[in-house]
Amino acid sequence: MRGLVLVAGLSVFGYLPAGSAAADDNQNLARTCAGPDANQAISACTDLLKVEGQTSAEKAGVFTYRAMAYLKARHVFYAMSDCDSAIELNPDAFEAFRVRAQVQYAIEDDDRAIADDTKAIALNPTSAEAFKGRADAYARKGDNDRALADYTKAIGLKREFPEALNNRANIYVQEGRSDNALGDYEDALAINPDLAVAYNGLGAVYTLKHDEARAIAEYSRAISLDPNLFEALSGRGQLYLAKHDYDRAIADLTRALAIKRGEPNAARAFLQAQHERAQALQQAQDERTRQAILRALSGRTQQPPRADPPPSAASEAQDAPPQQAPGQADKQPRPAYNPADEAWREQQELDAQARDRENREFNEMNNRAEEEDREADRQRQMQDDQERWAREQQERERQE
Repeated sequence: MRGLVLVAGLSVFGYLPAGSAAADDNQNLARTCAGPDANQAISACTDLLKVEGQTSAEKAGVFTYRAMAYLKARHVFYAMSDCDSAIELNPDAFEAFRVRAQVQYAIEDDDRAIADDTKAIALNPTSAEAFKGRADAYARKGDNDRALADYTKAIGLKREFPEALNNRANIYVQEGRSDNALGDYEDALAINPDLAVAYNGLGAVYTLKHDEARAIAEYSRAISLDPNLFEALSGRGQLYLAKHDYDRAIADLTRALAIKRGEPNAARAFLQAQHERAQALQQAQDERTRQAILRALSGRTQQPPRADPPPSAASEAQDAPPQQAPGQADKQPRPAYNPADEAWREQQELDAQARDRENREFNEMNNRAEEEDREADRQRQMQDDQERWAREQQERERQE
C-alpha cells in the first residue's frame, strides 16, 4: 500500500468555541484526530464527530481525517465509507477525493482511483500527490504513456518528490530505457538516501547493463534497508542462480517466497536452483567416485610382479610356495573384492549426509512458512476483532 500523504490545509478547528475547558478538550481531540497514531486518531475523530455546531465542510474534514486513519490501519471499507460521507457533506472537498483515490488504489480498483484523482486534480490542479496517485494507477494498468506524463507533471510541481522519481524510473526500466531510469533513481536517492526501493531499482538497471556484481551490491543495500523487500530478494537470488551460487540463490528465493508465496518467477527460479544444485552435487559425486576407482586401479597395476624361479631350479620351484615381491612379505594379502568398494562406501556416507542436510533445510523452510501462516492468521484475527469493535462502537453511537 502506498504511504499516506497528510491532507494539506484541512482545518477541523474553525467551529471550536474559545475560552472553555470543552474548547481545550476539543482542540486536543482535533490534534489527535490529525495525528500519526491510527488507532488514537480513529478514536479522537469519532469523539470529534459528536461535537455540535460544526459546518458541513468542517465535519467533512473530520470524516476525511478518520478515513486516512482507517486506511493507515488497513480498514479500507471503513475508510471508503468515511470518504463517501465527507464528499456527501462537501462535494468540492478535494482532500476527500484524494484520500478516496488512495482507498480505491489499495483495493486495486484502478479505474475508480483514476476517476477520483482526476476529480481531485480538477479541484486542485497544483496537487503533485494527485498526479502521482493517478500515475500509479495508470502504471498498474500498463498505460505507461499516461503514467509517465503524470509522474513528470508531479515532479514538475514538486521537484523533491523521491517517490514520483522512483516510480517514473520503474517505467523507464520496463521500457528498457536504463540511462533515464538511472538518472531518476539517483535523483531520488539524493533526496532520500534511505529509499530502499530506489536501490532495488538500481539493481534492476545494472542487471540490464549486465553488471551483475554492481546489481548484487545495489540489491544488497536495498535488503539492508528493507529486509522484506520481495523484489530485491528475488532479483538478487536470480543473479546468484545465474552465477551458479546455488546456496545463496536458494536462501534469497526462500525468503522472497515467504513474502509472496507462489510468485511465478521466484518459484520457477527456486525450483531451477534446487534442480541445478542437485545436478552439481551428483556430478561432483560421480567425479569423486571416478577418481577413487582410478586411484584404486592405479595402485593395483603398479604392484611389482612376483619373481619367477630361476630356469635351473624349475623342478624345485613347482613344489615351493610363490615368492613375494621385495618389501611385501610383512603385508597382509589383498582382499578378493575390488579395492574401490571401500571408497564407494565412504562416498555413499557423504551423500547420505548431504541428503540429510538438504532435508533439514527443507523442513526448516516449511516450518518457517507454517509459522508465518500462523502469524498471518493471528493478524487477520486481530483485524477482525478491531473491525468488530469498530462496528459495535458505531452501533453504540447510533443508539446514543
